[in-house]
Amino acid sequence: MRFFVAFLSIFFLPNYSSAQDVTIGPKIGFNIGAPLPLGNIPEGAKGTPLACHNLGVFVNYKISEKFSIQAEILYNRKGAHFTTPLDSMSYTDHMQHPLYPDVWLDVETFFNGTAEGAFDNYYLEFPLLLSYKIGQSKWSLMVGGYYGWLAQTETHATATGYVGYDPALREEVLDFAENTREYDYGALIGTTYKASDRIDINIRISFGMESVFVDDYEKIDYSLNNMFAQFTASYSFIPANWFTKK
Repeated sequence: MRFFVAFLSIFFLPNYSSAQDVTIGPKIGFNIGAPLPLGNIPEGAKGTPLACHNLGVFVNYKISEKFSIQAEILYNRKGAHFTTPLDSMSYTDHMQHPLYPDVWLDVETFFNGTAEGAFDNYYLEFPLLLSYKIGQSKWSLMVGGYYGWLAQTETHATATGYVGYDPALREEVLDFAENTREYDYGALIGTTYKASDRIDINIRISFGMESVFVDDYEKIDYSLNNMFAQFTASYSFIPANWFTKK
């Protein structure tokens, strides 16, 4: 960690006075939200947000008395339980030939019913934010964006309903996890309260610009974009103080 801090000090900071404008530290908190459906949303679709962890580290550089830039590395869990109707969802049925028992056919048909499950995705995210201090108060505004890679997914869903005109009730495991997009990016807006010289309380909203599903996933014909409220606390260190003699 000290080598990392030393590198930052050499790369960004030509003198001691500017070094005092750089702070680093850990962040920890939680996310609440869900992938937000956009477009042709099925009537009756509903979800329940999960409280998920949000942890990482930050580097903040104070540009002036009012402005600063902050970069972060976060490990975020984003999840929600959901229930949604399935109306004529495209479905491939594996059927046995009525005259030739050894022959099986893939028949394109449709599925009507209900899907229940959970979005449960883990992202390694890289936010970059610009902060503006409000007057002489302890509050500041933050705007920016983020890019994240899907590190792990435990998304799952089970559909219960009917295939084509077959009256038999079926239960099928949907391939949501296999069709989850491997990256996410979006916008951030929020506010920070300076609780003390070292502790900041941060509240922000993140909105993804892409659906959590890949573009060619035909079973869901509308976009589901990550939208989450993030609540975190951070603790600041001044790396320059680690290298000065007392």
